[in-house]
Amino acid sequence: MPPVSSGPGRIIGADDPAWREALARLDHDVYHTPEWHAAFEGLEGRKAAAYLAEVDGHILLHPFHTRPIDGGGFDVEGAYGYAGPIASSDDPEFLARAWSGYHVWAQDNAVPSEFVRFNPMLGNVRFASTDMAVVLDRQTVWIDLSEGPEALWTGYESRQRWSVRRAEKNGLACEQRPFTEDPLGFASFYRAAMAEIGAAESYFFPDEHFMRLAELFGDRIREFQVLHNGELFSSAMVIGYGERLHYHLAATPRSTRNAYPGNLLLHRAALWGLEQGYRIFHLGGGRTSDPADDLLSFKRQFSKRRAEFHIGKRVLDQCAFDRLCGAWSARNPGPRPPYFQLYRLPERN
Repeated sequence: MPPVSSGPGRIIGADDPAWREALARLDHDVYHTPEWHAAFEGLEGRKAAAYLAEVDGHILLHPFHTRPIDGGGFDVEGAYGYAGPIASSDDPEFLARAWSGYHVWAQDNAVPSEFVRFNPMLGNVRFASTDMAVVLDRQTVWIDLSEGPEALWTGYESRQRWSVRRAEKNGLACEQRPFTEDPLGFASFYRAAMAEIGAAESYFFPDEHFMRLAELFGDRIREFQVLHNGELFSSAMVIGYGERLHYHLAATPRSTRNAYPGNLLLHRAALWGLEQGYRIFHLGGGRTSDPADDLLSFKRQFSKRRAEFHIGKRVLDQCAFDRLCGAWSARNPGPRPPYFQLYRLPERN
């Protein structure tokens, strides 16, 4: 990765001990770890990196992936999940000085733009550079596990309690195991469910990605399965890190949904998390930013607690950005789509 030519910071790779040393000093989540970023390397040519700056005893860490651009160069995108910059201070003067080296690096390498997914549970939008456009994208749902099993159950909507009882009455059972036992089995089940609903190509992670997650995170990832007479009705990956449990990828075929396996799965996962000492179970948001999104509606049954998920967009090198967008527009005549990284859109027929 090209270095920073001037300024207080430097670009580091996932194998640099400084990344983990910085995390030890900062409030962070699993999505900020070098392991998380390394697990996605290779997908669409991604490479893991982080910008680390220290000013007057305070630090800023900004993990990201670089993605190659057709024709040469690369841009910057936050990892899948909820990452974004983290820092030991939100003082504007410190942040301005800390970010200065990152801007120099972007200019030196003609990096056109950046897209960031912030962490709803950390509220780390406060560490964003002033030149970043921050947008509230959607709400996410989280469950407070610290109040015990009775509060967990009474915190559910009545339809969720009914669904769990119905699933159990119909003979469904939920089991959990280390994800390392059969990552490819989960991958196959998950991709089949994604194909059934016509999910976007970006959701079809290859086998190598699941194997990498198992290798890097070990028993931190658990697979919860709901079965009926030996048949798999629903499955989900749940990741534990610090005080938080994260609902990651899940799959429930349409043919089994009327038996409410997903409701039972999340209830059992929440109980397991409570027993393991986790304080927060973050379920995430919907598939879209629509407040009526069906996945978000499902998750709302489990808790009234909400967090705000923000995204960030910024142009890092205006000349490079304009050149790329202009070239795409020239190749694709017609109205310009309202899309930030226009050069990443497919070519028009």
